[in-house]
Amino acid sequence: MYVKDELDKLTAQVTSVQARIKAGLTTSQLVGFIPMLYAALLDAENLCTAMREHGRDLVKSVAVDGAPLPPIDLTAELIQSPSSIDLEWIAGEGGSIEGHRVYRSVDGGAFVQAGLDIPTPTVTYSDDDVENDHVYQYYVVAYNASDESLPADNTVTIIT
Repeated sequence: MYVKDELDKLTAQVTSVQARIKAGLTTSQLVGFIPMLYAALLDAENLCTAMREHGRDLVKSVAVDGAPLPPIDLTAELIQSPSSIDLEWIAGEGGSIEGHRVYRSVDGGAFVQAGLDIPTPTVTYSDDDVENDHVYQYYVVAYNASDESLPADNTVTIIT
């Protein structure tokens, strides 16, 4: 996979320089590594730019071994009366999706599964367990008998 290979290459370059610094190289010897570090920085910048520009396509096309493709375009809406947060997403294309799981964080805490598993073809969830003056964050994954997908291509935040 291209992204993993690039990240591995960058990690190896940084590790090499760190090892040489720990070995006690002089300043003049370290100056020789500036071109390599600059090249690594440019590689990292190009990789980040590519991921920003094509990240959604990347997430759509990458699945964990055996897991379904992740959902995309997660949206959330606060419903005032009675208080609830309605979520909707698009199921990932292809793969054997048995359903989806919604994960929720309250006020920056750990993400935990909200509610029960949601069987296909349903792509909505209504969280009725919300209170005023809290920050709720959500992400959605697809699942099958093998595993869970990567998270949806975005996390949504609602402040009540």
